[in-house]
Amino acid sequence: IKASPGNKIYVALSAAVQYYCTIEQIATAPKEVFVPRPKVDSAVLRLDVRKERPVELLDEKMFFRCIKSGFEQRRKTLLNSLNGVAGLSKDDIRRILDAAGIDPIRRIETLGLQELADLSNSMTKYIDH
Repeated sequence: IKASPGNKIYVALSAAVQYYCTIEQIATAPKEVFVPRPKVDSAVLRLDVRKERPVELLDEKMFFRCIKSGFEQRRKTLLNSLNGVAGLSKDDIRRILDAAGIDPIRRIETLGLQELADLSNSMTKYIDH
C-alpha cells in the first residue's frame, strides 16, 4: 500500500490508496505473533482520507482505467499495456504518451501519481478531440 514507484511491490492498490489517503506506518507486528507464522513481519498502517486530492484530474474514471490497464500487464511497456484503454491503437497511445512527456518504453510501476495524472489527462484530452 505504501510502496513507492519503481519498487517491485508498487501495485495498482498502492497508487489508488495513495491517491485517496495519506499513509503512515504506526507499528510493526512481528511474524512471531501470528499463527501460522508468515515469513515476514507486518506493518500496521494508518490511512487518513485526504481532504484534497494530490493531483488534478480531468477525469477520475480515466485515471483509474489507466492504472487498471497498466497494472494488469505490468511487465509490458506502457505502449503495449495501455493499448486496450478506450480501444486506442498503439499510434494513439504513442501520441498520448508523447503529449504527457512519458517515454513509451517505461512500465506502469515506474510512474508516480503526478505522471499517472499527466497520462490520464493526456488520454482524456486525446479522446475528447
